Amino acid sequence: MLRQIAGFVFDYIFTGKPRSLGGDHNAKLVEYGVARFGKMGHILGDEPLAILAAVHYFTNNTPWSLQYFLLEEVCTPNDTARGTALEHLGAYLLAAAFRLPRRLSDIFEFVGVSDLGNQRAHLVAIHQSSHGTLEYTPVDIFSSQQGTYILGHSPRTEAETLSWLRDPKRVAFCFPAHTFGPDLILFLLLEDSTLLRVLLQFKYRSAMGPKATSEAYRTTDPSLFVSQLTNSGKPQARP
Repeated sequence: MLRQIAGFVFDYIFTGKPRSLGGDHNAKLVEYGVARFGKMGHILGDEPLAILAAVHYFTNNTPWSLQYFLLEEVCTPNDTARGTALEHLGAYLLAAAFRLPRRLSDIFEFVGVSDLGNQRAHLVAIHQSSHGTLEYTPVDIFSSQQGTYILGHSPRTEAETLSWLRDPKRVAFCFPAHTFGPDLILFLLLEDSTLLRVLLQFKYRSAMGPKATSEAYRTTDPSLFVSQLTNSGKPQARP
């Protein structure tokens, strides 16, 4: 039960979407002060002080850490679950890579563009102020100091994803709804103060042909974020 709670806690802080413990175990979370009862008897794991305390305890007193559960999920025999786990692992690796300013070409391979690759970038969480200006908060996933940002957010619908894009509300990275284009969106602040929006598509395959690669690229086209396939197999934007 304790291990299940650890998985619940780390899933919540990393993706913003808590896993279910199944059966009557969910009620135990309320009893232990990690969660609360919401409407219709649903369990909500959004008690920040309890979650932070649990993360501190599990990280310092058990082998169960964020890295432990990310690797466990990737090793699952379930293909669908493994695909989602790959997105989470990819987000973690990028957050680790850009926790401090890092040259883009050290992480990404650029084709036909050289100047951008020479820029150094830092992962940031952004927030739109009441004056309409963007505020940036550096994100260090390994820092022992809890920042004023949220690590991950998992919108359930296309509308919620679009709302997040308009105002990310100090969230470091977003796992959009499955009907939305990219698998992961994050923000990098370049050394010249340019904000770079990074849109990623993950594929769990040993090799990809030109057609599959082209289709994956198309999902990161903002004009096709919310799209459906036509009879010809080509994506068409929905209104």
